[in-house]
Amino acid sequence: MALGSNIGQKSHEMPERPLRYQLFILGLWEEPAAQPGNDAGWRFTLEHPQTATRTGFKSLEDLSVYLRNWLQDQRGGDQQPPLHEPDSLT
Repeated sequence: MALGSNIGQKSHEMPERPLRYQLFILGLWEEPAAQPGNDAGWRFTLEHPQTATRTGFKSLEDLSVYLRNWLQDQRGGDQQPPLHEPDSLT
């Protein structure tokens, strides 16, 4: 086979169902304590470039809940079983 002979040809078969690929940009930073003696807190932003939306979160738990809900919404049309909480490590 000559080099470049497959130009214009698909290298593999396309899946029957389109791939669902999502890209998010996660930003995080430590915010100083509001009052002396209090712990600083982490803040998060999640940007979805495909929709140009950005959402802010005050805690990792809030971010996690948002992503779980977002994934559940994405799976809704597939008749797949719902996502479940992972088993506790404690």
